[in-house]
Amino acid sequence: MPNATTFHASKHLGESDLGVVQTRCLFCDADDRVAVTRLQADPDVDLMKCRSCGVCTASRIPTVAALETYYTGYYERSGNDGPGDSQVTFKHVNRFAGHLAGVIQGALSPGPLNILDFGGGDGTIVLRMAEQLVAAGYPEVVVTVVEYHDAVAQSTCEAITMRHEPSLDALASVAGTFDIVIASAIIEHLPDAKTETERLLAFLRPGGILYVRTPFVVPVLRLMKCFGLRLDFTFPGHIHDMGQGFWEGYFSTISPSGPHRIVHSQPSIVETAFSEHFFRSLVAHCIKLPWRLLGRRYSLVGGWDIFIQKSP
Repeated sequence: MPNATTFHASKHLGESDLGVVQTRCLFCDADDRVAVTRLQADPDVDLMKCRSCGVCTASRIPTVAALETYYTGYYERSGNDGPGDSQVTFKHVNRFAGHLAGVIQGALSPGPLNILDFGGGDGTIVLRMAEQLVAAGYPEVVVTVVEYHDAVAQSTCEAITMRHEPSLDALASVAGTFDIVIASAIIEHLPDAKTETERLLAFLRPGGILYVRTPFVVPVLRLMKCFGLRLDFTFPGHIHDMGQGFWEGYFSTISPSGPHRIVHSQPSIVETAFSEHFFRSLVAHCIKLPWRLLGRRYSLVGGWDIFIQKSP
């Protein structure tokens, strides 16, 4: 995906760009929801929190056409044409790849791996992860990157094969065959996030691993509001906000295909490195650190990171 600092930008949508007002939760179908903040006015769109499952979702979902215009406009402005054009949202690629590889090594025995990276940009991160897995003893790794653009990073390692598909539809015939599915910083953008999450689970073989990373900024929004400050939620780029309580509850009780085993669940890792952005990295680490002591009682973490093992 493109660089996060330029990729996420709010855009005011008109009446024709929005669906009807959602009166029930898109994930658990509960009707007990409360407005967290206003995302835009005239027409009004609020960020609504479900008191039942904890997910936060825009009260009106952008139409497919509106989102296509939004994302197409971004790509045209950014000029991202190939693997050399910084098509990743995570600043420190090797550290992120190492984080993914480390958890996967602890959950899956060495053997050939079939990996699906949904919304993986040019595949730089998953390629680095694959290289680390090969170095750790996995003999062969086949990676399929699903992304609008077809510019995918290629490996010089003979044990790694990089492929590209424009959509999940093209992979329908191989559902249930992937050892690992990665959905990093993508679920929050999807209008029908529940259907797509279940679809990603369906691509996994029994015992396979799903990795999800999403923003969790509503607690930060509320804190800043107390000081008269406002944080841009970047609607319609972001439609949902999902944290620990939601994801752990979803995979434990809500998921139609579940329950599934939670392998690893924690605040998302800091994107920057001390060597490149010392102060920014220090602040990010300090903000997330209290969670280590307080757990769910502390929610000012900014994002969530969860690995799920599909039930046999």
